[in-house]
Amino acid sequence: MVESEAIRVIKILNFCGLCTTGPCGGCERKQAKEEALSALEEIQQYRAIGTVEECREARERHRAKKPIHDGLYACPNCHTIMLQGAFEAKEKCCKECGQALDWSETV
Repeated sequence: MVESEAIRVIKILNFCGLCTTGPCGGCERKQAKEEALSALEEIQQYRAIGTVEECREARERHRAKKPIHDGLYACPNCHTIMLQGAFEAKEKCCKECGQALDWSETV
């Protein structure tokens, strides 16, 4: 069962027959239902953003890394060779994969 189906089912659940505090005013069952709906809706939002692995990869690309230098400069993530202009301009990220670059202490 996917989140959307679980949300649909939970929304139609009616706990009033079980409540001892009246017609679902502030009972624990109603609070639990609302928390479960909130959690499932939050999961849907995260899935729309991407998987955990995709989020981790994006976070890693935002951490600046020093370019690889072996005669030519290359991206430390995708190993794309950077043109001389990239070195001279000290480009902030790789044009191919978006890896943030740290040019400090480069010759």
